[in-house]
Amino acid sequence: MHAVTELGKQRRVLAMMAKAPHRGEVKTRLIPACTVGEAALLQRAFLLDLLEHPWPAVVERQLWLAGQDETLESEAIALGWAVRAQGEGDLGERMRAVFVSEAPSATLVIGADVPHLRSADVEGAWGAIEAGSLVLGPAVDGGYWAIGTSRPEASLFTGIPWSTSQVLTATIERANALELPVTCLPTRRDVDDVADLARLWQHLNESRTAAVRHTRRALDELLRTSPLAERMATPRKGS
Repeated sequence: MHAVTELGKQRRVLAMMAKAPHRGEVKTRLIPACTVGEAALLQRAFLLDLLEHPWPAVVERQLWLAGQDETLESEAIALGWAVRAQGEGDLGERMRAVFVSEAPSATLVIGADVPHLRSADVEGAWGAIEAGSLVLGPAVDGGYWAIGTSRPEASLFTGIPWSTSQVLTATIERANALELPVTCLPTRRDVDDVADLARLWQHLNESRTAAVRHTRRALDELLRTSPLAERMATPRKGS
């Protein structure tokens, strides 16, 4: 069922793309600092925190999973998310498939690598999409944590050097070639490796937020029971 929108406006969709939290298939850059089981535990916690967050009510929420996890899928459905299976192909092909399947709509795609995302981080995204912009959420590592458009042109997703520091730059260059205006959301840091995890833990401790309870609980448990605490080097100032 599609979300109700004001007359003349496109459907507004928030689509989260993620891997099901299977051991050995997720958060692999945390291994061997974490075991495969601990990495899967963190992936599940990240997903649950994003699924539970109170996103804007007018937004239709979808979880696009690579792989299956009946428990997670049931929890997502209970929280009001539609669950769909990702298609085949590389990241770009799978992302574009989400946009194409939802057309016409103002769709914002996010990943599950920033568990402490808040509604404020995506404020204005759908309005910018409806105005014709390509919306990007820059990541510190040169990628992006969000992409939004109502015009999923193939060149935005084809031939991009995925998993490199050039993803954001290459995507903006493609948008410029298409004469597609770009609107940027706040820059955020993906949690990919142990140093990122340490920064996240520091942020959670400093902010004292009651949100991201699953991530906080998972980290509490891991820091008590695994060697992870010794391997989470304190982030350097300014990094």
